[in-house]
Amino acid sequence: MQYTKIGQEEGFTIENIDTAISQLKWLEITAGLKLPFAQGEGLKVFCKEFKIIPSQIAYGGIDFESKNEGSLYFGFYGVKTRTGQKIFIGDNGCALTPLALTNKEAL
Repeated sequence: MQYTKIGQEEGFTIENIDTAISQLKWLEITAGLKLPFAQGEGLKVFCKEFKIIPSQIAYGGIDFESKNEGSLYFGFYGVKTRTGQKIFIGDNGCALTPLALTNKEAL
């Protein structure tokens, strides 16, 4: 597993990322798959920006320790590509942050 510097700079810890990964619920992408609008649109834009063709997605949450606001709980997603790479993403409600990936060639 490789962790991004931007995720660590924003305050996501490796321990919290690993815990969130272990609790994800993976879903096959099918024509009838339904997600809440904001999360679905965020993942769609993320995949488009990074030119990812997903085969599965996962959702959950991640504990986050804010310097200003204390303990928070953010959205956390996984995207599995057709080549088997997994990318893990934090969602603070305003932006999606790539936090970790299974292989540096994943993006």
